[in-house]
Amino acid sequence: MDLYKEVGKKLITTVVGSYPPNSLNYEDALTRAVKDQMYAGIDIISDGQVRANLIDLFAQDIEGIELRGDSLKPRIVGNLAYKYPSTIDDFLKAKEISEGKSKIAGIITGPTTLSYSMDIEPKFSLTKYANRNYLIGGLADILHENAKELERAGADLIQIDEPCFSLLQKGINEKVKFIDRVLDGIKVPTKLHVCGNISKIYKSLLNLENVNILDHEFSGNQNNLNTYSEEDLISNEKIIGFGCVNTMRETIEPVKDIENFIQKGIKHFGKNLLVDPDCGMRILPHEIAFGKLKNMVIAAKRVEDKLY
Repeated sequence: MDLYKEVGKKLITTVVGSYPPNSLNYEDALTRAVKDQMYAGIDIISDGQVRANLIDLFAQDIEGIELRGDSLKPRIVGNLAYKYPSTIDDFLKAKEISEGKSKIAGIITGPTTLSYSMDIEPKFSLTKYANRNYLIGGLADILHENAKELERAGADLIQIDEPCFSLLQKGINEKVKFIDRVLDGIKVPTKLHVCGNISKIYKSLLNLENVNILDHEFSGNQNNLNTYSEEDLISNEKIIGFGCVNTMRETIEPVKDIENFIQKGIKHFGKNLLVDPDCGMRILPHEIAFGKLKNMVIAAKRVEDKLY
C-alpha cells in the first residue's frame, strides 16, 4: 500500500485500535470487532485489541515482567528480553476473519508508555532499569522485534501508541526518538498515535524519520488544530491521522457534524490526511462504538465525493 499514491486522492478511513469486548469471550469479541469494522466500511481495520488492555497485552509476552492483575501495574522482576511477538495471534485471526478483503494494521504500545506503566521489584530497583531511558531503550528493542513480526505476517500498516507523550515535559525529545528505534527498517507505512494536547510536543514528532502518519485526537481536543501547518506536513513528508469522533463521549455524532469537522481539518492541514476516531473505543458501549464508525465512514465518503 503506497499511502502517498492514495492519500490526497481519496479519504482513507482507519481506527486507532481497540474495540469494546464487553462480556464476550475472546474469539467472539475479536470476530465481532473485525466484522463490525468491515461492515462499517473502514479501509484499514485492526484486530480490536480485545484480549487485554494496551499495557498487559504486551507486558505478558516480555521476559522479565510479571503480571499481577487486580489493577496493579506489571512488575519488572528480571532482565527484559524478547519472548514472543505480542498480538501476532490476534492479528492472524483478524486476517483470517477478513478473508483478505480488508487492509489490517498491526498495533504496538510504545516503549515510553509501557515504561511508565510498570513497577520495578524492590530488590531489582537499583539495577540498570532504574534509569528511565535505559528501560525505554530496552523495551524499544523488544518492540522492534514485534514490529518486524507483524510486517512479516502481512500487516499493511504498523501503528505505535504513545498516549503518555502528551503528559510528559521533561526529556520528551529524547523519549520521542525511541519511536524511530522501534520502526527501524520497517517498509510498510507507519503511524504514531498520541492523544491529549500535543501543543508542546508536536514539533518533536515532526522530526521522526521512520513515522509516516502523525495521528491525534482533534474532535475531543480541538486545540490540536493549532499545531502543524500544511507546510510543516509537506516539508517533513508527514500525513495527519485526523481524529474526528470523540471516543470519550457516549453519543453518536450526526453524520453532518462529522462531515463539517473533517472539512475543517482539510482546510487547516490540507488533503494529506486519514480519517479515524480520536482514540481507541474499548470503554464505549458496543452500539455506540459501531454507530460512531458507521457515521464516520459515511461522513468521509461525503467529503471525498465533494473533493474528488
